This record gives sequence, structure tokens and C-alpha cells, in this order.
Amino acid sequence: AVNAYLDTLSDNLENERNGRDAKLEEARSEADQLRSEGYAQLMDRADGDNESDAVEDYQKRVEEAIDDRRDAIDAAVLEFRTETDTLIAKRKSAMQTARDNFKASVGAAVAKLETDCTNGVATATILSNFKESLMSARTKLASDKKAAESIQGEIRNLAETRKTRVALAVKTFQAELLAANTELQQAFEEE
Repeated sequence: AVNAYLDTLSDNLENERNGRDAKLEEARSEADQLRSEGYAQLMDRADGDNESDAVEDYQKRVEEAIDDRRDAIDAAVLEFRTETDTLIAKRKSAMQTARDNFKASVGAAVAKLETDCTNGVATATILSNFKESLMSARTKLASDKKAAESIQGEIRNLAETRKTRVALAVKTFQAELLAANTELQQAFEEE
């Protein structure tokens, strides 16, 4: 049951990512369409070669800034996903190892129990040793599980890094867009 859950976890994560990517592509496509319409309106308003050149320069600058922003955001998301996938695989492996070790410890305890019974060891000693072995196996399993769960903090750090990189890309884009808007506005005011 645990293995099946862990296997579906990867599939669910991939489906969620694909859904987010599809929504992002759709939003980008809509934004591209709206921008194209805006450029056409600016060209219609342009009187003379200077304003037309200014609109073309503006369009080029904005498109370059958008491409830079998209590239930076896509790179941040890709790095986050890659590192997250690595951590998830590491956790899955650690959990599998913990389960295997637990099963082996319980198997060894049962084998020792059977051997002790066959050899005529005192019942109280057998039960005491068996309980001690099981307790030790459970403690080790809990410890291994806790160590495997420590990736949550690492994933939070990765998310924070991604968030910072995306915010920087947006800030850089906004600064470039403001400069382009100012230049265009000046070109339209000159004539």
C-alpha cells in the first residue's frame, strides 16, 4: 500500500505540473495577443517616422524584456522541480530502505524466537528478547522515517529560492518596461 501510494505520488505531481504549465502557456498566449493588439494601436496613433520608429523600438524592448523574464522564471521553476524531484527520489529510497530494514529486523527477531524455542530457552527470556528486538526495530524505523522526512525543510528552502528568483525577474522586467514606457512617451510628446 505504501509503495503504491509513493508511485502515484510521482504521477500526481507530474499531472499537477502539466496542468500548471498548460495554464501558464494559455495565460502567456493571451498576454501575447493583447500586447500585439496594443502595439497595433500604438502604430495607429503614431504620426510620422519618429513616432513609428519609437513604437518599433518600444515593441522590441518590451519583447526582449518579456523573453528575459520568461527565461528567468522558467529556469527558476525548472531548477526547483529538478531539485524537488531529486529530494523526493531520495526520500522514497530512504523510506524503502527503512521498510526493508524493519522487515529484516522483525524477520531476524522471529527467527531468533523460533531458534530459542527449539533450543529450550526459558519462556520469559524468549519473550523479553523478542520484545526488545521488536522495540529496537520500531525505534530504528521511527528514526529512519524522521530522517527521511527532513526533506521538507530543504523543499521550503528551494521554494524560497525560486520565489526570490522569480521576484527578481519581475522587478527587472518592471524596471525595463518603465524605461521603455518613458522613452515612448517622450517620443510621442516631442512631436
